[in-house]
Amino acid sequence: SDVAEEESVVDLVAMTVEDMARSIADAVDKNVFRGLGDGSDAYNLFTGLQHADTLAGSQTTTTDAAKAPLTIELVNQAVAALEERGYRDDLVMFVHPRTALHLRNDLAEKGLESISGDVLRTGEVSAFFGLKKVYATTHLAKRSYSGDDSTKVSDVVVCCSRDAGVGGYRRALRVERDRDVEAGLTKVAASIRFAWRIARTDAVHIIKNVLAE
Repeated sequence: SDVAEEESVVDLVAMTVEDMARSIADAVDKNVFRGLGDGSDAYNLFTGLQHADTLAGSQTTTTDAAKAPLTIELVNQAVAALEERGYRDDLVMFVHPRTALHLRNDLAEKGLESISGDVLRTGEVSAFFGLKKVYATTHLAKRSYSGDDSTKVSDVVVCCSRDAGVGGYRRALRVERDRDVEAGLTKVAASIRFAWRIARTDAVHIIKNVLAE
């Protein structure tokens, strides 16, 4: 019937809007982690944590792993650098899954198999690393080490979650049954506004060029 057909169209439109919302959220996440802030596309509207050291007057500290795998020592150095600046609580680490693999191997080689298994399963490693949580995310970009070296590397971000970034949503996401009789379509309106910035660059430490393959 006409009624059933109309309801099915509206249901389909609602699912489409949900898909759009997920895509928008994905774009926001990529901005926060690896955005260049140059406005070149929807994924680079803001400067992300991975590029905190590029901001004018940045106080972000860095360590260059130079293709080395992620180890306990590298993580401890990053945590110590932040603790030296007074950031001892709410420290979190963002790491690419491929990079995290090498950290688990390092833990296992040092006889810490039980901790190794929990690093990504629960993220609860505070007693060992001085971190509140460890998050594995593919939103941290992988890249070739250099133009002549195709070895895949990524960056590890350790930061104080309370002070590193501030942001907020202003969302309007809805399905409108505003029928366009001539076109035979149900119009849909979906929009989102998101503002984010790195609040304190000194609350971020980046371990650069960590092996990610």
